[in-house]
Amino acid sequence: MKNKKHIYIISTQRGQGLPEIYAFYDNYDDAILNYYDYFKLNDYYEDFHLDFMLLFKFPINERLCDFSSYSKVKFGKSSKYRIKFKDLKDLKDKYIQIIRNKKINKVIKP
Repeated sequence: MKNKKHIYIISTQRGQGLPEIYAFYDNYDDAILNYYDYFKLNDYYEDFHLDFMLLFKFPINERLCDFSSYSKVKFGKSSKYRIKFKDLKDLKDKYIQIIRNKKINKVIKP
């Protein structure tokens, strides 16, 4: 079985407007680092902000629906492609883990 590739998308939706896409990433680590940076830069420390700025993981080179019908895939809180976190502490823990792993890899593979 081939390794599936994904695209990670940081997005939000204000009111009834269309989703706004902030960034695309081709790997999980960069997506998490930048997603967490969004919260740090904006001084967001309340968990409800996780329901405002969303992170998605979509497969690439794959049809998500039949072209003869409407797509049921949406950008939203209930999307099956959304990466969810229990709270901001959970996201911060993943962020710290990625930073640690990058430092370890630098030492191992200079």
